[in-house]
Amino acid sequence: MNQPSQLTPNEAIVLQQVHEDGEDDTRTLAQQLGMSRQHILTIIERLKSKGLVAIDSSLDGLWVRLTRKGQHIMRQLWPEAHGAFTIV
Repeated sequence: MNQPSQLTPNEAIVLQQVHEDGEDDTRTLAQQLGMSRQHILTIIERLKSKGLVAIDSSLDGLWVRLTRKGQHIMRQLWPEAHGAFTIV
């Protein structure tokens, strides 16, 4: 299993954003993080190869969500964030 330390800072940022949002389309993710869509796609492909995200295709574009392994890594990286968000 990949340890959190094997993530690049950009991979960790993308994982965190997808975790917070539940799922994201690549265009919105690029806008939220201030990165080009091409750069986001490169990062997502690396995360997918590590088994941390799944990519779903729709008419609206590509959607990214965490896999169980990705969720596990997020709990290791930011245990305080797990279940800490409340919708008001």
